Amino acid sequence: MTNKNKSRKGYYLKYLMSCFVAILLWTTGAWAQTVTIGNPGSTSSTYYIPINNYYGYTYSQQIILSSEIGMDGNITKIKFYWLGVGNLNNGQNWTVYLGYTTASSFATTTSWVPLSSLTQVFSGTVAQPSGAGYTCEVTLTTPFLYEQTNGNLVIAVDENQSGYSGSTNVFKTTAGTNRSIYYRSDGTNPNPASPPTGTLYSYFNNMQLEMVSNTPCAGTPSPGNTVASANPACVGSSVNLTLQNNTPGSGVVYQWESADDAAFTVNQTNLGTASSQAITVTSAKYYRCLVTCVGSGQSAYSNPLQITLNPFYNCYCASSATYTADEEILEVTLGSMFNSSLCTTTAPGPGSVNSMYSNYKGFVTPASVAQGQSVPFSLKLGYCGSSAYSNTAAIYIDYNQDGNFTGTGELVYQKAYGTGTHPDFT
Repeated sequence: MTNKNKSRKGYYLKYLMSCFVAILLWTTGAWAQTVTIGNPGSTSSTYYIPINNYYGYTYSQQIILSSEIGMDGNITKIKFYWLGVGNLNNGQNWTVYLGYTTASSFATTTSWVPLSSLTQVFSGTVAQPSGAGYTCEVTLTTPFLYEQTNGNLVIAVDENQSGYSGSTNVFKTTAGTNRSIYYRSDGTNPNPASPPTGTLYSYFNNMQLEMVSNTPCAGTPSPGNTVASANPACVGSSVNLTLQNNTPGSGVVYQWESADDAAFTVNQTNLGTASSQAITVTSAKYYRCLVTCVGSGQSAYSNPLQITLNPFYNCYCASSATYTADEEILEVTLGSMFNSSLCTTTAPGPGSVNSMYSNYKGFVTPASVAQGQSVPFSLKLGYCGSSAYSNTAAIYIDYNQDGNFTGTGELVYQKAYGTGTHPDFT
């Protein structure tokens, strides 16, 4: 594998108080729900929207269909799905606008929704995301009343902090023809009142909308299938569970459960009470959610889903290479295993990108080795650009087959960091 990465840029009292709070919530209808937008299983990602962290300034708009939201209510928070890599350095000064449009996509590179049709709902600093998941959060200072009959939702983000952090894809997206438009520049901070010609983009951000509905729920909920953001999954990975169908209205209560069997009789455990559930995978388990409409007193379970485990060899970290020039690993020998390539060679394995990342898994006969065994090896390093920069190279072996290379002794060789030409290492 070749992986290069360069960054540019009292009881009764308690009882009475509990009743009072419950009555207060019921009579005001102030029940929050979380609406998940986008395909949780999507594997596409970007650094273009809602902001472009490779450029100094960004203005973007994206359209969220009313059918994807599925309810009326006040939007109080937007949470964009963050992949858990990179950072928001030099990209935390956001102004966010919401509005309506009858369009389901942007027709041309100048089809911006006018600022006069949008409402500013936030202006300030967005905190660094805490990790992978819906963690890039914007809490609206002005909640936005969304009503489906008014059309589709427009989310506009104006990022005003100069500088950049890098070109790593940091946001998960879902495909949708011309669902977004953006403009980015290092030197020009666009004015949302008169944005320049933009670029159409056939994706929109995976996100969650926190909404407060004032209309009580009715009837029996129909949550449908339990949906996982990844399945099968790797041990230690984070998976987000959602429901196929939203239950509209206020007074909806959720109870997520896990178990070791589909009948939920073995090691049944209650989890969270939100409309979605984040889990850390430790073993294969079944998951479901009991959804209750308080007003009607009716409940229904979502269809159970078993999250199975990925084989360990499918659980290694993804490449984060971003730059094509310069250093290459041109040849590897390890015991009986041999592989060579040229600067023009694109490896046949998944995720391979010429001059950035080469995956030969399944295409090169591996060597059979044991921990503690002495095995001859060699690396032939070179470069494809005009210069040889400071670099290092390493060989890892996943002896315990746990899908990572962090175990003791799994780093079996590392070349000293240095500059200049690249001799062979044996």
